Amino acid sequence: STITTMNGLEYKLTTAIQKLNNKVSAMLSLPDKIQIKLFLSSSLKLVAPFMGLKELPKYPEKVEEIVKTLNDKNYGKLEYAYIDPTVQQNQEDTWKKYNLMGLKWPALSNGKIQAGEGLIGLVMEYGDKVRMMPLLTVLRIPIIGTQYDLVDVDRVEEMINDNLETLVDINEDLGYLADHGTLKTSMVPSMGQQDQDSMSNFRTLISENYTLKQVNLKDGTIPDSIKCLVIARPTEKFTDYELYQIDQALMQGKNLAIFLDAFN
Repeated sequence: STITTMNGLEYKLTTAIQKLNNKVSAMLSLPDKIQIKLFLSSSLKLVAPFMGLKELPKYPEKVEEIVKTLNDKNYGKLEYAYIDPTVQQNQEDTWKKYNLMGLKWPALSNGKIQAGEGLIGLVMEYGDKVRMMPLLTVLRIPIIGTQYDLVDVDRVEEMINDNLETLVDINEDLGYLADHGTLKTSMVPSMGQQDQDSMSNFRTLISENYTLKQVNLKDGTIPDSIKCLVIARPTEKFTDYELYQIDQALMQGKNLAIFLDAFN
């Protein structure tokens, strides 16, 4: 993250260093490589000049260069693959699940270029986690016609970095008690506007440095990976065993953050 102001500088520096340490630890501990797959049909390269996308034919090589640079910074944990759906049509089932952008076009240049179709998209995958990143925007503007906007390769590097953090869970887990009538972290119709705003702000702040994990004391225990448990406005009583679990967590050095309703 970039520090753009002196306000709270010490906190921001500490947070940035902590995130960096978390990322390094997470990347080094990965048993497998993160797959970065560029899907770009070679058929699209033929019609690229008609779409105003002269840079499209060299896109695979440029993305590969970006991934190589990022791979050096991420301890060799990235693996790049360029997949051409036009050539590898027999593997169609392997990319259907990604919901890639598809384009179709009629015959062009007096039939010199045949009618066809193609796919484009960037996919990052690790284990059962998948991030699909659109690379092409299609704008249909009255009078002017259809405009095509390809994501700049410099922006691709930023997109990969942003999704890298969510794929490997570099943030520490923060437990949130989901039962006992606590405030819901997801928006529900029964919530008042003030509660919705409060939870929205809470989730936004938390997501910068933590991964929120739901904890159900009625059905299980407090996971070992959680160092802090948040209990926000509980409305139901705790059993002796549930209180014992919380006490044991505190004895193990875990933290507890309780927010009570003064009027309830």
